[in-house]
Amino acid sequence: MMGTPKNTKKHLPILKFTLLVSSFVSLVLWLYLRTSIPASDSSIGNYFALSLSITPFIAGCFGFAIAKGWGGAKSLLGKAILSLSIGLVLWSLGNFVWSYYNLVQHVAAPYPSFADVGYGLGVLFWILSTIYLGRALGVPMMLRKRPALKLVAVGFATVSVAVSYYLFIVIARGGNLGLQSDDMLKAFFDLYYPLTDVCALIAITMVAIVSARYIGGLLRKPALAILLGMTASYIYDLTFSYYTTKETYVNGQFTDIFLLIATVALSVAIVMFGNRAVNLKPED
Repeated sequence: MMGTPKNTKKHLPILKFTLLVSSFVSLVLWLYLRTSIPASDSSIGNYFALSLSITPFIAGCFGFAIAKGWGGAKSLLGKAILSLSIGLVLWSLGNFVWSYYNLVQHVAAPYPSFADVGYGLGVLFWILSTIYLGRALGVPMMLRKRPALKLVAVGFATVSVAVSYYLFIVIARGGNLGLQSDDMLKAFFDLYYPLTDVCALIAITMVAIVSARYIGGLLRKPALAILLGMTASYIYDLTFSYYTTKETYVNGQFTDIFLLIATVALSVAIVMFGNRAVNLKPED
């Protein structure tokens, strides 16, 4: 049996309150943009984009302490929480850079830019987190023991890749892979983000399924929170690729709600890990 240390539990209420306030501020700004601000007024949209950095940054920083309570780099679950936390911090740093371009350099949609270093690396750590979480829950063992489950995993992966190709290439890019594009860096990230999103979705979906078989389903809620975050991120990246290809993207547009959902859901997963003392022995 493992659990969070007393000092971490003591600070969890502070984390919850801070995340609630920062998420509420972002939501209010988004609602204000959707109901009261002319589309041509980008200043509030830029501050909305900046506000999205706060929640994942705070959650990621607290996540380091929570991961330590689960053994840190010495345990699979500790590595999962640590990787998720690093990913959140990297993503938020990328978003701070995005906001720098918006507010200081007056670039409306800095894509691609140095912000993508944080975004791109952050997603990789989220994938790594789901892999560690899956190993901690015994997903590889379950796949070996249950061939039918392995077929489900392969089938889900195949369908996900096919659907993603249709949505991101056929719909968002008009069937153009961008290999002949003048902006090869944009073409790269337009393919990189959906590919990593699909990998993350496949991994966390399997984790969410298997987690239900463990004592009390205690890891099911954080796994579902990560699944929600990855799904929202997938939808956002789809719309972002479409709008940037059409050169019509602005901060605070309707689809940005999916980015808010993604960052909040992944941050909530950190809180859930902090709340739980989990026995990793599966039920018979």
